[in-house]
Amino acid sequence: MTDHYLFAEINVEWPDPTTYEDMARAWLDGGFATLAGSHRQALEEGPKLPAEAIRRSMPCGPPHTAWGFVSIARHDGRQLRSSSRVISARSMSWFLRQLADPPRTATIGLSVLDERGYPGRSPLRITVDRPEARDWPEAIDWAVLSCRIPEGDLLDPPTAGGSAPLSAWHQ
Repeated sequence: MTDHYLFAEINVEWPDPTTYEDMARAWLDGGFATLAGSHRQALEEGPKLPAEAIRRSMPCGPPHTAWGFVSIARHDGRQLRSSSRVISARSMSWFLRQLADPPRTATIGLSVLDERGYPGRSPLRITVDRPEARDWPEAIDWAVLSCRIPEGDLLDPPTAGGSAPLSAWHQ
């Protein structure tokens, strides 16, 4: 069965760095906790997953378990450079610290590993992005907050280990 995804996007005026950090933290960390709290808990409290799985094709952990990554992309003046890490309590701390110096893109991506231990179904992908002038000239002064979640996950009650309603996320 193919998942049907809901995609939400909010475009806001690009803020000063301190406001950006607060906004990005609320969107990314708050969204992760609200929309995939049980997945987050499994990643932070579960067994250590192989860090090298982010860079090469290999089983990422035990079949049917939670897996995820955090990623920061920055321009170095010539090209976009990304740094990604498998989610753990330590990598989440690193990721959230990176928001103090606004990156080009900050992303949290989650997956449930398939029967072979490879990323399968994706219960959440949440991003803060600053479009580049060459990609979207009129949006250079905007931040794009986006989220993709399987539509059925928004219907599951939070008490069943599912997701909370979208309205509970950012009030």
